[in-house]
Amino acid sequence: MIYKLLKKLLNKNNLEEEQALHSWRDDIQANLDGLRKLTEEKGTYSELQGYREVDRRKAWDNIRSRTQSKGEVRWMPILTKAAAVMALVIAAWFGLDYINQSSTDANVDQIVHNATNDQEVILNDQTKIQLKANSFLSKIDNRHVSLDGRAYFDVAKDPANPFVIDLHHGKITVLGTAFDIVTHKDYTQVYVTEGKVRFNFNDEEIILTANDMIYVTKDGIQKTTQANVQIEAWQTKKLVFSNESLVNVLYSVASLHQKQLVLETSASQLSDQCKINTTYTTETLTEILEELKSIAGLDFVIENNKIVIKSFKC
Repeated sequence: MIYKLLKKLLNKNNLEEEQALHSWRDDIQANLDGLRKLTEEKGTYSELQGYREVDRRKAWDNIRSRTQSKGEVRWMPILTKAAAVMALVIAAWFGLDYINQSSTDANVDQIVHNATNDQEVILNDQTKIQLKANSFLSKIDNRHVSLDGRAYFDVAKDPANPFVIDLHHGKITVLGTAFDIVTHKDYTQVYVTEGKVRFNFNDEEIILTANDMIYVTKDGIQKTTQANVQIEAWQTKKLVFSNESLVNVLYSVASLHQKQLVLETSASQLSDQCKINTTYTTETLTEILEELKSIAGLDFVIENNKIVIKSFKC
């Protein structure tokens, strides 16, 4: 279709240009084939986001400015360039359409990616997944996915077909439950809100039930059981605490900001003596911890992916 349009614009008068267009058309097809192949590979979609920013109006303005230049106008080269620009825009548009369709349809074996906003994904088995912005979910099979980033899973029950999630560190196997996962190359965090899951990493197997949390890094696995952690805060964009223990507040804050909480003091003492009443919406991690410092005498350090609590004074 693109070639026929170019052929008409050029009036089929120049054999040399026609041969050049044959070669150019083949290059365009090869580029589109490359785009399709890239979208099938995990993590490549973010590298293609620039295609969304094609400024067609600016391209045509550039063409108009050239056609309005002073002196003799050589129409054949101008038409050739104009046709080439038009064809590139059309080719990019079709390439974008293919990529967008692949990236937003959760019922096909393609990468699901949300570049700017959180997104709900519903699989064929009615498993619901709240996918955080800038995360990737690759569907491997009907009950088997791979995650890079953060997501909250509400897995449809099917005892005969366990649901499997591949992570950067190990994998999760479930029959039907609800849990939150953060997984990046440096760390993985899993918090179970309902039911039971099996976590496998290297040769180790850990069973997690409601309120269990694990944190996996190159240094090993940390497991804790902590109720009332507001794990859904990244979806609601709000943390609300009413007479809540400091330790639960800290776990909720750490989870929201995707950090590992390390307590260098007694968690039971924190829970018994420090009660917090406050709400956080747009505050940064540092601003939250500074406020908790003034409320509870918190002594803390932020180290890469960790929040280290050294002491407190309630």
